[in-house]
Formats: sequence, C-alpha cells, structure tokens
Amino acid sequence: MDDKAVWEGEVVRVSLAQLQDEAYDLTSAIARAFGRGGLGVLVVDGLGEAGFAAKRARLLAQGSALAALPPEALERATHAASSYSFGWSHGKERVDGRLDFAKGSFYN
Repeated sequence: MDDKAVWEGEVVRVSLAQLQDEAYDLTSAIARAFGRGGLGVLVVDGLGEAGFAAKRARLLAQGSALAALPPEALERATHAASSYSFGWSHGKERVDGRLDFAKGSFYN
C-alpha cells in the first residue's frame, strides 16, 4: 500500500444496550465495520456504566497466574483444532517465520 493512501470509512459504534436487545440486528453494523471499505473497527459504547473496566482489570491481573499453571493444565486449555484461535496459545504463533515464545495468549 502506498504511504500516502488514506483509509476512508467509519468507526462503527453500537451500544451495549443494542447488543443486549434481542431484536437488534448486529449484521449490518458488522458488515459496515469489517466489510468492503470498512476500517475493521467496531466500538461498543456503554461498557463503563456496566462496570467492565473493573472486571477487565481483575481479569488481566489473573493473566500471570494462568501462565504459571503447570504445562499439563495449559495443554488442556489449548485448542489445536482451531489453529490456536481459541484457548491458550504459547509458542504456536509465528512472528518473522519463528515461533513466538515472547508471550502467551488466551483467546475466547
């Protein structure tokens, strides 16, 4: 891509209330965000009011405890069938052609 290229598109926003509404059709928002001409960004508004910041902080604090589990426990949390796109992943992804052991990830 040319360094002078400019992405045109919009940051698509949906509210937490919309996501919780069973009648809300998320399909069009996803298509605008990730479809042709989309920026690949979908923002969910209203998470602060729901206490997600505190929940996120508590969850992130548990990351090192997860990584310190015995290898057998981590292997049970690994999902090779999804190409490591779900569950625990460490040393499975490639960066510059080499396995990445610099970090671990848990995808859900």
